[in-house]
Amino acid sequence: MSCSGSLDTCAVVRIFLNDIPDQHKRVKLLLEQPCAIYGISDLAIIESIYVLEKGYHFTRPQVEDFLIALFSKPNLNFNRPVFLAALPYYLAHPALSFNDCVLASYAKLTNALPLFTFDKQLAKKLPETVEL
Repeated sequence: MSCSGSLDTCAVVRIFLNDIPDQHKRVKLLLEQPCAIYGISDLAIIESIYVLEKGYHFTRPQVEDFLIALFSKPNLNFNRPVFLAALPYYLAHPALSFNDCVLASYAKLTNALPLFTFDKQLAKKLPETVEL
């Protein structure tokens, strides 16, 4: 088995869920390789959260548990600062999507403020955003 590569959305979801035991086992074995470093794109994490919310009806605290589980795995390489910054927004503002929280956090972390949006709800909730 390879000691590097990237994980797609399904593999990321299987890290946390054991709803398809064979797939969960294969991802778990992959991550247990002693030399393993695997990348996860921002898109795969955002999409994973969407799948957990819409497909599995996860609550925001359950999504938080999912992210904390990812953060605890040192052999996964992903944009931790953006997701750590987005999590408090996501938990504090139930009307906002995780994607919106990530966009605002990314703008803040990259000094690309404000985040311009047509989304009135987003512009009202987060100080990093301005309605166009």
